[in-house]
Amino acid sequence: MLGGAIKNKFPAFVISFIKLKKIVTTGKRDQGTTPVMIDSVTKKPFINIATFETVNYIKVKKQKLNKSDSKGLLALMSLKVGDWTILFKVPGYVDQKIIVSIAASEVTKMVVEMVAVV
Repeated sequence: MLGGAIKNKFPAFVISFIKLKKIVTTGKRDQGTTPVMIDSVTKKPFINIATFETVNYIKVKKQKLNKSDSKGLLALMSLKVGDWTILFKVPGYVDQKIIVSIAASEVTKMVVEMVAVV
């Protein structure tokens, strides 16, 4: 979009636009998602076994993967602005893929109810 004649005539504008676009899409460190994974029947969180990971993360980088702690809490997964497909897993439960929209400088909170495999 900003190539060719525009880039040649207004290089400072093109460089500034690219920097601004990077700032908007990258956001801040306190941006991403903090899900809570609970059993659909007991409503209790999973301790040390629940995981969630991005499915559509950039192929050249490591997959983002988080695991629940001793209190059943999941840490913030920092993500760039946009839509992300996140896969939630707990042994003995049906895996769930959920699309989450991340906005600049916001933490998206969600509760994921996991259903036991019958």
